Amino acid sequence: MKNCWRIPLAGAVALALAGLGGAADQSALEAWRVLHLAIDSGGPSAEEVFVVLGAINDAESRKLLEKVLKSESGWAGPAARGLDTAQCVLYLPLLKRVALSPSFREKLPVLSAIAKVGTAEAAEVLREVADAGVQPAMGVAFGFLESMDAAAAPALENEIISGSAPVQRVTAAYALGRMRSPGAVPAFRAALHDPDPRVRLAGALGLGRLGSVDGEAELEAAAEGSNLDDRIEAVVTLAALGVPGSVARLKGLLANPDQAARLRTVWAIARIGGPELKDFCYAQGLQKRPEFRSMLAEKLLDPSDARDLLLLSEMLGDQDEVSRLVAAGRLLNVVRLSGEARAVIAGGLGSKSGVARGVALNLASKNEPLKATLAGFIGSGDILVREAAIAAAGNLRQREQFARIASYLQDPAPPVSLAAAKALAAIDAQAARPILTHGLTSDVSYVRIHSAALLLRTGGATGQVIRVVP
Repeated sequence: MKNCWRIPLAGAVALALAGLGGAADQSALEAWRVLHLAIDSGGPSAEEVFVVLGAINDAESRKLLEKVLKSESGWAGPAARGLDTAQCVLYLPLLKRVALSPSFREKLPVLSAIAKVGTAEAAEVLREVADAGVQPAMGVAFGFLESMDAAAAPALENEIISGSAPVQRVTAAYALGRMRSPGAVPAFRAALHDPDPRVRLAGALGLGRLGSVDGEAELEAAAEGSNLDDRIEAVVTLAALGVPGSVARLKGLLANPDQAARLRTVWAIARIGGPELKDFCYAQGLQKRPEFRSMLAEKLLDPSDARDLLLLSEMLGDQDEVSRLVAAGRLLNVVRLSGEARAVIAGGLGSKSGVARGVALNLASKNEPLKATLAGFIGSGDILVREAAIAAAGNLRQREQFARIASYLQDPAPPVSLAAAKALAAIDAQAARPILTHGLTSDVSYVRIHSAALLLRTGGATGQVIRVVP
C-alpha cells in the first residue's frame, strides 16, 4: 500500500451498520464495503478506488479525498486524476501543497488537475513547480502552462524576468512566444538584457513573432550560428519580418540534404506564420509537396483566405489520411464544407491507422456536432475511441444505446468499464441501479469498484449517511 495510507475497514463497516435499513441503505453499505476492501487490499484495486472518488462526489467521498490529498501519499495522484474541473477548483489549495512537496513524486496527474482550474492563480502554482527545476515535473508544468494559454501569460512573464535559472527563463520565453501574447512585449524586451545568450535569443524570437525587430541583432547572430534549431527559428523569424537577405537563407535551409532538417524548417514556417511566409510557401510550391501539406494546413493556412480555402478543400481528397484529417479539422466551421469535413473525421475514427484514429478522436472530442458521430463507435477496437464513444453516448443521454453500453461494464479495459458505469447512470439512473448492484458481485475488482462508485453517485445507494473512519 502506497505510503501505508489506510482506512480501517472493520471500523468503517461497524459505524456504517448503525441505524441503516432498507434496500437503498443495504446497497450503500455494500458499495462502501467494496470500496474499503479494495483500499485495504492495496495495489491496482486501491488505485482504482481513489480514481473514482471524484465520481462519487458526496460528503464521505470528499472526506476521503481531502484525507488522501493532505496525507501527500502515493494515492494523491490517482485521486487527482479522477477530479472534474469544479472539484479541481475546490481542492486547489491541497493540490498546490502536493505539487510543491519535494517528497511527492507522481506529480503528472496533480499538475494536470491544477491546469484544469484554468486561472492565473493555478498558473502561478505551475510556475512555482517549474521554477524549482526538478525534472520531469518542470517540463510537465511548462507544458500545462502553455496549454492554459492567456491565463498563464502573467506567470510566464514573471518567470522570464525572475526565473531562478536560465533553462527556466528560456523555456518560459519559448512557451510565451508560441502564445503570441501582445502583453508579453515588456518581458521579451527584458529578456534581451539577460546575461544568458539563450534567454536573449528566446526573447528576440518572442518579439519577432509579435512583429517587432527589437531583437534583430540576436536573431542575426543565431542565423549565422552553429546550432541548427536556433538557426532555423532565427532565419524563419527574420523572413517573417521581411528582413532583407533572409529569404535566400530560408531557401538554403530548405535545400538541406537532411530531410529531418527540411521538415523542421517547414514546421517553423507553419508555426511562425504571417503573410510573408505564406507567400514564400506558395512561391516555392511547398503546399504541393505531400510531406509538408499537413503541417502547413495545421498552422499556416487560414480558411478565411480564398487561396488557402481552395487548398484545404482539395486536401480533403488527399491520399494521405492524416493530411485529409488535418484539413477537415480546419474546415469544420466552413458551412459549405463542414458536412464533408465531418465525414472525413468519421472515417478517421474507424481507420486502421492508430495515428489517424488519434487525430480523428481529438477533432471529434472537441466538436459538438461530431459528438453524436463519435457515439456511434462504441464497438471500436481502439480502447481510447471506445471509451470516448461511450462517454459521448452518456453525455448525449442516448437511451437507445443503454443496453449496449451495459455490456461494456465488464470491458477488459478499466477506463472503458468506468465510462460505461458513468454513461449508464447519466442516461437512466433508475434503470442503471440494478445493473450496478449486480456489478457489486462481479469477479472483476474494477467492475465492482466502478459499480459501487456510480451507485453512490446516483443516490440509489444512499440512505442515511455512512460514516468513514478518518
